[in-house]
Amino acid sequence: MLVKIQNSGGRWTLFDNAEQVNFGSNIHTINSEAEMHDLVPPDVVTQGVFILPGITLNSISPSSPIQVGVVEFVRSQKPYVVVFSSLLYICNDNGKTVEKVIVEHGRSN
Repeated sequence: MLVKIQNSGGRWTLFDNAEQVNFGSNIHTINSEAEMHDLVPPDVVTQGVFILPGITLNSISPSSPIQVGVVEFVRSQKPYVVVFSSLLYICNDNGKTVEKVIVEHGRSN
C-alpha cells in the first residue's frame, strides 16, 4: 500500500510499502501539544510523524484547538503512527485510491 499525505505548498509525503494500514475514522480535536504527543505510543519502536502544514505545536491551546487524523501502518517491519491535519490518500500497490481523508483546515474554529 501507499500512504500519501499533503504537506504545505502542495507537496506530498509518501510512505511506500506500507502494510497493515489502519485509519480510525475518528478525527481528534487537540487542545494542547501534550495531547498531540499522546496520540503516538511512548515506546521505542514506533516512529511518530507529525504532518501539520501551517501549524506549530506550541500554538495549540484550548482557545486555539486543531483537528487531526491518525493513520497507523507497518513499513520495513517498523510501526509508524502519522498524525496529520491535511489530505490523506491510502492507495493500493497500483496507485489506485482505496481511501481519501480530509481534515478541514486543521483548526477547528
